[in-house]
Amino acid sequence: MRWLTALALAAPLLTGCLGARPIGFFGSHAFYTARDHYRVRYLDGDERRLLADGWDIENFEVGDDGVPDVARLDPPEAYMDSHALSSYVPMRREYAFSTERVELRYRREDGVSEIYARSLPLPPGWAEADVGLAMRRSVLSLGNPMARAPNVLGHQVPTGTVVHLRAEGRAEVDGQPGYYCVFDLIQTDRRTGEERVRRASVIGVRSEHSYRVRRYRLPMMVVFGLITSPSDHADLRPDFESLVSRVDFAPRR
Repeated sequence: MRWLTALALAAPLLTGCLGARPIGFFGSHAFYTARDHYRVRYLDGDERRLLADGWDIENFEVGDDGVPDVARLDPPEAYMDSHALSSYVPMRREYAFSTERVELRYRREDGVSEIYARSLPLPPGWAEADVGLAMRRSVLSLGNPMARAPNVLGHQVPTGTVVHLRAEGRAEVDGQPGYYCVFDLIQTDRRTGEERVRRASVIGVRSEHSYRVRRYRLPMMVVFGLITSPSDHADLRPDFESLVSRVDFAPRR
């Protein structure tokens, strides 16, 4: 009941303040997505904080009261992804639609570390796959545009990036079955031969809700991720795990 009440009270904010491309809102007790499929409860009920000190939200403007209020959607190439609907459903006429790259993205001052939440539609062949297989294939396809895999990272990954899978296994988020992968992203400067390495932990869950595009309902996956330097990963994982532990998936309606 609290979930439905919060969404009803937020309807004017979603349609007015955030305009035609709402992402979500920071309510009294949690962050709620505009698609109504999950929320993230705050660290402490009245300060509207999702993460500890040192993390700053990147994809929302912050109001004078310190609470994130308006989603950043400009420039579109930094915050939105474009898709051809014919890649998901059979259709005679082509139709392009856009999706927000993340619902949440927090960064640290080091310029590398981030925690994000991302929902993405799944094309045929991926939608029917076991969540573990889908996650593993998606991770190993990063940096390979020919794979046409769902991007679980929420970033455009340069072609030729090498993925080194370090750990994987079954996981749960709010009792829903999921799959986690820990991996390194290795980029090599062709001119100098210098390597840049980032480490990521991602958890993917198949949502019971659909990603709605026009009259179509596309299967959806929700991904939570942490990206850091290898040396900082272990120290920052507790913050990531804390956020994931406070995720509640909305009941299917």
